[in-house]
Amino acid sequence: MSAVDLPFHLDRAAGHLGEQLAGQLREALAHGRLTPGERLPSSRAMAVTLGVSRTVVTEAFQQLYAEGWLEGRHGSGTYVAAVAPVPDAAEPAEPYGPGADRPLRADLRAGRTWGAGIDAAAWRRAWRTAATEPVGGWADPIGDAALRRTLAEHLRRTRGVIAPPERILITRGVGAGLDLVAAALLRSGDRAGVEEPGYAAARAVLAGRGAEIVPCPVDRDGLVVSALPPGLRMVYVTPAHQYPLGGRLPVPRR
Repeated sequence: MSAVDLPFHLDRAAGHLGEQLAGQLREALAHGRLTPGERLPSSRAMAVTLGVSRTVVTEAFQQLYAEGWLEGRHGSGTYVAAVAPVPDAAEPAEPYGPGADRPLRADLRAGRTWGAGIDAAAWRRAWRTAATEPVGGWADPIGDAALRRTLAEHLRRTRGVIAPPERILITRGVGAGLDLVAAALLRSGDRAGVEEPGYAAARAVLAGRGAEIVPCPVDRDGLVVSALPPGLRMVYVTPAHQYPLGGRLPVPRR
């Protein structure tokens, strides 16, 4: 199968060439100019065609891999991701841990802090730098402005999401953020869908707000959207890497 050949135009003066290419590829995918199963040119060939470094193309491809638009086939190349068939049931995961026959190679249980890769000297320097900042008065209730600006840029660059800093709210974590969402959206007795298997803390937060928890099936790609139970007020979903099975939700399901 020959690779597709679409015209892409990168504005060198604007910079961020990898982002530009990812955005143009994403648009072509979203509007059907690239269809499931089509093979893209190799990163080397596309780089030559566009007159850019291979790193630019690789950066764009990696971003679209992460978003679920593309898939790699060993020894064959990069293809537009096809819509995965929906199995009858989720495939069981193989848990290995304490008490299992195989030795524990990595502790991936939720809430377990991994500190083996932390540079202790850099960590101490970071603490000292933070301690030199003056103690302020009342903090901004929606979060530090500099942090919100950084997150807005990160979302734009890595996810293609336009979210101005004033629309970003910093919380203490997933649980705290979800609790705010539940407080705003749920009434006692509302049906809230949660992936099964899924994040136990999310289930507890929604139940704490009076919701009726409704299990929603997942398969190797994540939430089975076509099998959602009726009457749901909201659904808690982990699309990037389904928790705990690790599936990546395909674009058509998103």
